[in-house]
Amino acid sequence: MKTIDKNEIIERFEAFEKSLDGRSASPIFLKRKKALEAFSEMRPPTPKDEQWRRSKLERLEKTKFESVSPDYFPSLTPLDIEGFAYKNYGENLLVFVNGVFSPALSQIKYPRNEIVLESFAAAEKRDAPILKMKLASGENYKSDYFDALNLAIARDGFYVNVPAGVVIREPIRVMFINDVREKPVFYNVRNFIFLGKCSSVKIIESYRTIGDYPSFDNMTTEIYSEFSSKAEYYKIQNDDKNFHYVGSTLIEVKRNAEIKTGVFSFDGDFVRNSVKARLVEPMASAKLYGLFNLRGDSFVENRTLIDHAAPNCDSDEYFKGILDDNSRGIFDGKILVRPGAQKTAAYQKNKNILLSDEAKIHAKPQLEIYADDVICSHGSATGYLDEEPLFYLKTRGINPTLARALLLNAFASEIVEKVSPSELRDEIKKELGERIGIEEIY
Repeated sequence: MKTIDKNEIIERFEAFEKSLDGRSASPIFLKRKKALEAFSEMRPPTPKDEQWRRSKLERLEKTKFESVSPDYFPSLTPLDIEGFAYKNYGENLLVFVNGVFSPALSQIKYPRNEIVLESFAAAEKRDAPILKMKLASGENYKSDYFDALNLAIARDGFYVNVPAGVVIREPIRVMFINDVREKPVFYNVRNFIFLGKCSSVKIIESYRTIGDYPSFDNMTTEIYSEFSSKAEYYKIQNDDKNFHYVGSTLIEVKRNAEIKTGVFSFDGDFVRNSVKARLVEPMASAKLYGLFNLRGDSFVENRTLIDHAAPNCDSDEYFKGILDDNSRGIFDGKILVRPGAQKTAAYQKNKNILLSDEAKIHAKPQLEIYADDVICSHGSATGYLDEEPLFYLKTRGINPTLARALLLNAFASEIVEKVSPSELRDEIKKELGERIGIEEIY
């Protein structure tokens, strides 16, 4: 793969090790070293690999991305991102430029005794105890090429530690900005979220680009949810056509805890979202939702694995796609019920609408069950807009364009309404409304 030169990665890692001033024996760095060893033995994915068989890997090959320099520091000003700024909802905002935290563009409002909110680099530098204990504990890097690369050399990302009993009501906003005004850029980001017992938090990510060159973001986010905690984690991928993204969300859910994730993808040259949720203690719950609305030549892939490793757990998964022009989509979802995971309740659905004869979707829902006292279902359906309701709306005096938009809105709203922060829900409705031809959706 043009983007990734193993010799360059190893040289960068060795330089990083020399800069640690005695911290090279820390548990965090030793995990990084194991990841580098795993990465060194792997080959890049190809269409011969089942997990990548239908991915448009050639889109990552066509550009020679340049890795962000180890001494790079963001130079953007608030004026540069004025068009990206959110309304002030009293939220915390963390801004990263080319994968590096920018204090000048960020605002952290909560005191540290309520929530530890900082960059991954700062948490690593101070040897944050939870990071030492939990980082990469699922060992996904041993089998995932991009996760191994990420763990080995990721320079920064966000770190969230919510203490036991703390409920954070306002969402935390995280903005990743690609500054590609001078050249194509490639970077790695590592995010870490830990929820103590009976805590709660909502985190919203978005992605923006400044400049006309392509960008490539390799991101891994780890979420650990302790007893009776609740987390909501949303990604809004509304970047431009030169956006390239490979992201893994790795989740561990304990007793009585609940995780909800939502990914909303609007275009991008190559976007691959992978979510792996492990329900490791009884009464754990995972809810995975997604909506992708694609135009032009965009490609978006959603891959999920919900691993029921304990009894009396439940999961709900629902992804929808709207594809137009020559766009391509993939939904590959799997529910695994392990031996002994009795009383599992797991549901998976995928529905897609094609708006052109050239648009294509590949859907592969899967169940793998090794327990006999379970309630599980899965299914997928793809088709064109139903002519009968279109005709009905037209006979009521609604023009064909608006009638089409109303039906698409109704189709998408089942996913959008699952977003609990009302401000975010309104933002998604506005974005979707502009794309499908409705100025404002109620």
